[in-house]
Amino acid sequence: AQVFSNIGLLDNIDIVATTSGSSWFSSQFFFSDQYYSAVVDGTPESLGNFTRVWFEAYASTQADVGTSCGPLQSLCDLASTIPPTNPLSEIVKLIPLMVYFDFSWPNLIFAMFNATSFSYGDTAFVGVDATNANKLNTLEGVDLCFHTSLAPNMRSKDDQTISFLLESPESESAAWTVPLPVDWCVGGAPGEGWTGKFPSEASVYPAPDSWPGSSLIRDFPVYPPTASTSSLFVKPVGNSSGTITMNTAPFGGSPTAVQISAASSSTMGYLSEELVSVFAQYFSLMTAGIGADTSVPENEKLLLLGEIEKVQGLFWESGIMSNLATCSAWTEPDPKDMPGCQTSDYWFYDGGYTDGPSAAMSLGRYQREHGADNE
Repeated sequence: AQVFSNIGLLDNIDIVATTSGSSWFSSQFFFSDQYYSAVVDGTPESLGNFTRVWFEAYASTQADVGTSCGPLQSLCDLASTIPPTNPLSEIVKLIPLMVYFDFSWPNLIFAMFNATSFSYGDTAFVGVDATNANKLNTLEGVDLCFHTSLAPNMRSKDDQTISFLLESPESESAAWTVPLPVDWCVGGAPGEGWTGKFPSEASVYPAPDSWPGSSLIRDFPVYPPTASTSSLFVKPVGNSSGTITMNTAPFGGSPTAVQISAASSSTMGYLSEELVSVFAQYFSLMTAGIGADTSVPENEKLLLLGEIEKVQGLFWESGIMSNLATCSAWTEPDPKDMPGCQTSDYWFYDGGYTDGPSAAMSLGRYQREHGADNE
């Protein structure tokens, strides 16, 4: 950004698309005068010092993370038997971090921004709405689009329901099976708001008390794939209790810069049992990997598969991993008192799972503003 500013390119950018961890940078760059000035107006040396202080502030939020695995201690005790190539081994390493932040991605992201914004003197940043009115005047004419992934179906543990987003409100048999790419964009002729496929209707089903495995999401894509699990739309298993209109004003209408950054970067959201089919898909890949691993003795495989089944059951019944994804019910800047997700609320997770470069949606926005033939 400093180089672009120095050579005059920053003024020639129409749209900045951001996803996952890059949203941490972009949100501060567009909504904090102090951050922007430190990045753009300094020297390479001052930028280096600023970046070091920023990372030190970030690191300070995790300085007191211990080794306790809390309610998941039995899973951590299995660490030595888990093959290092299995994704479960990486999860186990991160459990103490999850425990420290109360198994909440919003808590972790808020703590990071709270510490870093304090380090450069903009403590108000954590409460700033990501809107046109709050975008820096120096970036007038530059649109910012935060890319995230919208879960296709969502459990509300509080309500004991599962909401399946529908392609069309007229068809309860056309529930989406894959996460949907959506953007929160600020600036330009279209103005601020959500873009992308954002279903407003959902078919509601009762949620079982215990994790029923693949029977709950029969015909949804899991691993290994089959001919019957290749459709974008299916009819969920069971009897629907009706169709509802979702709360189409996530985060109270306009997300804060911190909220949309969390939604864009919830990289471990696939572990949230509230994202029903995403949760099942992830564990289906994990168990298939264990089954195919020739380096693991069969007796150890059976032990691991049994433990994974227990883990899924624990996650489902306790709801402990819920907030590793980001719920649209988060309306206050600080997530510490965030309410639980209700039947009509959405769940978001890392945008990298639907568009890693976050290019497709922003190109579409550019073409809407400037025409498809504009170079």
